[in-house]
Amino acid sequence: MPSNHERHLPSRPDTRHRLRLVRLLIALLAAVAAIAAMECIVFNLPFWRTLGASTDTNAVHNTLGSGLTRRNDGMLTVTDPTKAYLELTADGTSDYLRIDTESSKVIDKAREQAEAESKANDDKEVFKPLATIHVRADVDGIAGKAQSMNPDAIRSHYVKAPGAGIVRIWIQEERGAIVPVTDARANVRVPFVINWMRVLAMALVLLMIAVWRPGSRLWRITLDPSSTRQRLAFVGLLAIPTLLIGASIIHELWYASPLVFHVSGDYTYDFDQYGHVADALVAGRPWLDLPVPEQLAATEHPYDVATRAQLLANGASPLYWDYAYYDGHWYSYFGVLPAVLLFVPYRLLAGHNLPTSAAEYILVLLFIIFFSLLVLRVIHRVMPKTSVAAASLVVVSSLVSAQMGYLLYRTNFYQIPFAASLTLTSLGLWLWLGADTSRRPLRPSDRWQAGDAKPLSLPRLALGALCIAANFGCRPTFTLAALLAFPLFWPQIRALGTGLRTRRIKPLQALRAPLAVIIPAILVV
Repeated sequence: MPSNHERHLPSRPDTRHRLRLVRLLIALLAAVAAIAAMECIVFNLPFWRTLGASTDTNAVHNTLGSGLTRRNDGMLTVTDPTKAYLELTADGTSDYLRIDTESSKVIDKAREQAEAESKANDDKEVFKPLATIHVRADVDGIAGKAQSMNPDAIRSHYVKAPGAGIVRIWIQEERGAIVPVTDARANVRVPFVINWMRVLAMALVLLMIAVWRPGSRLWRITLDPSSTRQRLAFVGLLAIPTLLIGASIIHELWYASPLVFHVSGDYTYDFDQYGHVADALVAGRPWLDLPVPEQLAATEHPYDVATRAQLLANGASPLYWDYAYYDGHWYSYFGVLPAVLLFVPYRLLAGHNLPTSAAEYILVLLFIIFFSLLVLRVIHRVMPKTSVAAASLVVVSSLVSAQMGYLLYRTNFYQIPFAASLTLTSLGLWLWLGADTSRRPLRPSDRWQAGDAKPLSLPRLALGALCIAANFGCRPTFTLAALLAFPLFWPQIRALGTGLRTRRIKPLQALRAPLAVIIPAILVV
């Protein structure tokens, strides 16, 4: 019989369990410490370096160069870009200065007044307070680095300008630009800021390292798309980009402003093409409701390079970049489908245009979801014994290789057709790869089979073809993905040919699958 002392000793399984818990706790504490150190020390170095700043200022208002005038509302107007600067003094106790801007309320009021003035003058172009301001800080005669700032982004107000002496902050904007800057302050302390998005990103990186480390349990679990637990885990993981990108979509819907840029004597860049197309479709016309200069309408050769250059030199405006001019109207030559699917419904429901950046985020989020599903289906079909760790590693690396980061970073209208085609192609191929119905009972009318080849789902074939053919309305080159139908369905194609030669398949029965692919494609094209 065991002694009393032996009865109270923990069993080996209990000991191993406790050791695992202790190791997990130590790993979590180490991860938290690493993230805290990176965020509080590395990413907040400007705060620690400016703790000794004097915060002194030599005047309530800066001295203005003769190229700037102060408006009644406190903002500045550029009258001469060669002399547009603010002048102040730095004592060298801080490597940063702060540019102060007017409040959002004042800026919004000025923009509303500019829009009202524009409408009252037959949509004449009127300067509005800038949303992005380009500045350069020169210290003691040494030219600084050009930087940009946004009135709504507080961190961008702090501009690096090391040194002591006379500081000139140049406002690098065109003549007539309204700059919502009031003054600048040298010798400032940069505030301590915790960026929770950055903290979350670091936590995700550490989580991925833990998941993919050698010896991780996920390397011993086989990928099984039919597993309820793995499906729930997949949904949980996709919730992360959904929440992050969803927050960006809401932000863009709330704060986005029209993307129109004009430089005197040059083209007008209007990146709200899809919004203009939506307006045109709602109005029942193909051309865009954009102003056409009289000089352009009167010329015989509007696309002649020399003619365009002369029109710009003579002050003809606006001449839109990346718009097609024909017969007195401007047109968009980019695929219309994103406007039909996203911009028109939003225009009808909300009464105003969907911001291009929000639409791009929506499409990228859909691409992440459908492309992940596609990659997992390919892995399970080609390598059914793949581990969950390897499969997840392939999915993430595939998304990175598909330029997901670039699509999230560049959110103008040029990325809309790419993101839309990536989404449609991923969904279409996922449907085609899932058309094998050998494991799913279907109604006889939805099922097609040739010989001994695996039966196919006609609805999945048709929907997949519809999605891939829809690339004609986005980025037409992506329709080449339709050629993948031959290797994907080669057993069925070969069985179909054999059945027709031996007359075991009736012609009407043989046409069902090809027509399920061809008819949707023809409807789109």
